[in-house]
Amino acid sequence: MRIRRDIAIQSILKHQDSFLKILDHINNNSGVLDIPSSLYLKLYHKDIYLKAESQNDINAHQHLSVESLIENGIFVYHNRHTGNLTLDNTIFELLRFIDVSRARELNREDFENLRGHIEQAVKNVMKYSFGSEQYNDSMMSFHSIMNETLSKFRSNVEKLVKKVEDISVKYKAFESNEKVSFIELYEKVQFLYRRYVLPCYDFISPNLQLVSKQSFSESLDALIDFHHEQGSNAVANQLGFNKTAVTSYFKDVAELENKLKQYSNRLETDRNFFISVESAFTALMNDIDELRHGKKKGFMLSENSPFFLNFKSLDGLSTHKMKFDSGLKWKKEKSIKGFKEYLKGLEDIELTKRSSVSKKIQPLPINIEPDEDRKKDIAEIISEFEPSSFNLDIHQYLNNILKVHLDDFSLVDVLFGLECVYDLYEQEIVMNSYEIHRLSDDKYFLTYLPIKLQETLNV
Repeated sequence: MRIRRDIAIQSILKHQDSFLKILDHINNNSGVLDIPSSLYLKLYHKDIYLKAESQNDINAHQHLSVESLIENGIFVYHNRHTGNLTLDNTIFELLRFIDVSRARELNREDFENLRGHIEQAVKNVMKYSFGSEQYNDSMMSFHSIMNETLSKFRSNVEKLVKKVEDISVKYKAFESNEKVSFIELYEKVQFLYRRYVLPCYDFISPNLQLVSKQSFSESLDALIDFHHEQGSNAVANQLGFNKTAVTSYFKDVAELENKLKQYSNRLETDRNFFISVESAFTALMNDIDELRHGKKKGFMLSENSPFFLNFKSLDGLSTHKMKFDSGLKWKKEKSIKGFKEYLKGLEDIELTKRSSVSKKIQPLPINIEPDEDRKKDIAEIISEFEPSSFNLDIHQYLNNILKVHLDDFSLVDVLFGLECVYDLYEQEIVMNSYEIHRLSDDKYFLTYLPIKLQETLNV
């Protein structure tokens, strides 16, 4: 049955709930636009046909039959060997446009494809003489790619905003002491940040620099400069507006990136506390197990037990007790007043017996980073090493190589180096052990749980 496509689309919109289920199937199968014909026939008989009958819509079930949709290009291919129907890409994008919540977020590979297409389209334009037929064809292709980029980017930002809002609701519930697993929440924040938000942020970042490639901003700037050199300022200005249409989302994406960073840092602190306590308890139980031998001697922990050698939290308590033991023996009726005086006395005491390390070294702040030139040097150093180098303890390895190759080395360089490794080997980094390690320089110290690369990727 041949009908106008606008009539077919109107019928699809009337029964969009059924077609959104088709979209769900596509999203759950890696975005392949093939669907089993049995799936559509089931939706057609159980949903579309019955709904059309109840609404006395005599045309809808005819317009939306498999034969009609194939004839009118809604399904562009019917593979009778596999029993699959291939949905037209325009209809697929229309369904995504209708329901933002079902839109798929763009990952790093998606943004790399967009960046590569833009870069190649710009090179195609610039290799032809201005105003020639080949130039005009290349400009048409460029604008088509730019329109696709803007559409996908805008949809992606809307999807990310909704995802971050969902995370915010769960985080507020966690802060309100509701039953929310902070470890599960931390993993969701990390996944959303590394997998989707950071690649989106990098794509439009004006500071992004790539080796032997051009970023989105650099490609557009090159094309704008090309038209200025040709004296076509009107086209150059229009291209500037096209670039701004995409980069105007930079502030929105930066806010999402900053918000997830804050959530991640706070949750990571709680996570590290939890893992530290769990690790300490496990170590304590291991030491105690060795003392359960049934003998009358040697069944109690001593100050030389391995557990106390690894955990220094209680160091100095016995000395403190010996020094202030008499001050703690108060009478009941004077205990509150005496305790307040005791606290006041402690505040006035200057702690002179600190170690030389504690006098000089402070915890590494999380809000400082190297300057841009330093970042470039660090990225170049890391790119020279094979991925297999990072298969033990990434923090320690970065500390070793950057200390050799950089002047005025500090732990700040290690943190940025870690970001570079994350960008190169996304989602291939796993926990190495739950034993807390420590790095230090002349100014800062950093405690961390060691991580490593699970497998090597080609980059």
